[in-house]
Amino acid sequence: MNAENTPLIIDAWAQPATKDAAAKLPEVLRLFKQSGTGKMLEEGLTTDEIVASMNSAGIHKLMLSAWHRPGE
Repeated sequence: MNAENTPLIIDAWAQPATKDAAAKLPEVLRLFKQSGTGKMLEEGLTTDEIVASMNSAGIHKLMLSAWHRPGE
């Protein structure tokens, strides 16, 4: 597959896996563990690791969305 016939895929929700997310969002940690990626959330990802993962998956752009848990 080359650039001319690569499909355009947009995933509009990207949340960096940070160390503190596991403590703040225990329900999310459970989902990560069920998907086999719990270690990623428990240890957190650096910006460089996120970019490397994007590069290996062929993702060129990422839109980060901000979210605030109600009541906190």
